[in-house]
Amino acid sequence: MDALPSPVDALVVGTGLVESMIAAALARCGDSVLHVDRNEFYGSDGAGFSLEACAAWASTPKETTREATTDEAQAWLGADARAALEAEGLADVAVAPLRRGDGFAAARSATPLPRDWEAMDAETTRVAAAALADAVAAAADDGAAAAAAAVVDGLVSAACATAAARPRREMARRAKRFNVDLDARALFASGDAVEGLVKAGVGNYLEFLAHERVFFFGADGAAPVAVPCSKRDVFASTALGVVDKRRLMRLLQFAADWGEREVAGGDAATLNERALTASRGLRRPQNKRVDGDDAGDDDDLDAPFVRSLAARDELSPLLARVVAYALAFVDDDGAPRRAGLASLYAHLRALARAPEGSTALLAPLYGSAELAQAFCRAAAVRGAVYALRTAPAGLVMASAAGGPRRVVGALFATDGGGHDLVRCGAVVVGGDYVAHDAAAGTATRRIAVLDGPLRHGGAENSRWAAVFEPRSGDNAVRGFVLDASTYATPERSSLTTLHLATHGGDADAQFDALARASARARALGGREELWALELAVPLHAGATVLDAVENAAVVARGAPVWDLRRDLETAAAAFAKLKPGAAMFEDPRAAEEAAAPAPDDDDDDLDDLGALLESLDGGAEG
Repeated sequence: MDALPSPVDALVVGTGLVESMIAAALARCGDSVLHVDRNEFYGSDGAGFSLEACAAWASTPKETTREATTDEAQAWLGADARAALEAEGLADVAVAPLRRGDGFAAARSATPLPRDWEAMDAETTRVAAAALADAVAAAADDGAAAAAAAVVDGLVSAACATAAARPRREMARRAKRFNVDLDARALFASGDAVEGLVKAGVGNYLEFLAHERVFFFGADGAAPVAVPCSKRDVFASTALGVVDKRRLMRLLQFAADWGEREVAGGDAATLNERALTASRGLRRPQNKRVDGDDAGDDDDLDAPFVRSLAARDELSPLLARVVAYALAFVDDDGAPRRAGLASLYAHLRALARAPEGSTALLAPLYGSAELAQAFCRAAAVRGAVYALRTAPAGLVMASAAGGPRRVVGALFATDGGGHDLVRCGAVVVGGDYVAHDAAAGTATRRIAVLDGPLRHGGAENSRWAAVFEPRSGDNAVRGFVLDASTYATPERSSLTTLHLATHGGDADAQFDALARASARARALGGREELWALELAVPLHAGATVLDAVENAAVVARGAPVWDLRRDLETAAAAFAKLKPGAAMFEDPRAAEEAAAPAPDDDDDDLDDLGALLESLDGGAEG
């Protein structure tokens, strides 16, 4: 292991999206940051690979190492290092071991990736030649007409064999040209996520394309419903009756008003549309007076959101489910109305800024893994040091003068069997590196390469989002379909990738739900999964040994969401613990420059020159 810098202001363990956000914020504050990850890639469980690398990673046996006990960890801190800490006045010096696993509960290929596309070509040629040879042999014994028919049949069989093998051959031959995400994400076209990216200064590292449609797949197995994302969509929808359309518009107006008052803190009495176009305008006309209940009053914000849409807002059963799961993006039947309205309001805000004819969901080009890497780049520009295949074995904690316990350093294993101490002023640790005292279930994902685009309503939709209504007691399945327009698949390729995710307590039941969702989505175009990968990662809940440590923050993995708002909220909470009173992504140097008095522009010489020119001109006219 190369020598790591010591001391540093902050040590960040794990390069997941939230950890990378915090590293960028700390570096932007001027802190020296050491950012490490035990994996050989950035992004942790949100990493991105080529298809070839992803298949190789999934097929590599994961290490199973015994976790060290607290007593064993105490011996990692040598006597000299312990004495040096105590000489600084530090007492109660102890080592807290970190977990060694890779953070994945399961990673398995449901279908293998063909490795040798040249062998596939040879097999295709053999099948085609055999079909043609059979036809010629049959023709030798038959009349002219039968012979001609047999030859044609042979040629058709040969062509079919070649065509059937073409997508799989293309996938295998161009496997290095895919960008496969382990955790496909999107972000709203406006809102907290976009503002966070702008403030963090990572916009130059990222590009986006809007998803074209959102489809809702009901639990009844009926054809999917195209979710209306504008006034034009609402009134053009053939899935909604006239009464449903009016009630939906009234609900959207109400949610926007409620959100302005309860979420944004604005005055709901005079609302402005703020740059909404005619087709995007889902709220009230500009400056229309809002009275009574319409201003945002609600009788039961704790009621289940789905049921309240039918009982209070009088939506039909189908429309209530579409709004809850595919417009408000709630996970289950038990989500409270307050949370549903807040999420619906965030979506409406984003729709107001979304491109015409698309959704409010933006897909990152080259994959969602670019998000974490963009924050890492922003931190590196500010001086952060990065080390992959490197992670501390344990954290050294101590207290000074009877004060609270703090992390004072981290121990990194050396090739000789010892441990080096890296001193740090604060530490941020990914949730997979520490033990939690409660179980929160598992998040599961299914990633598949399909042999062509999917169709709905007679049209191809190359980039779209899908929501699958949960069965009783389950959570919704959400997903994205991506193609070469986002560089998820090779350029000028008709192959597409399908990303599905859900969460719950029983991983096997979730994998079954993801497989069913894949089958329903693929039925739109009669498509086949050429390759698929199943992943499971644990969700985090409960206390950790670092919660009471004032200069340590643990990044717990919550239930999967599409947008980055929750990631930013988690990052902001951790940053606030380490930097009380500081604004996240604020550059103190820029703030000082802005607050400094403007230099006194001494223009006396220019004034004298102006007077001279005026005198030469004979004075002012008039």
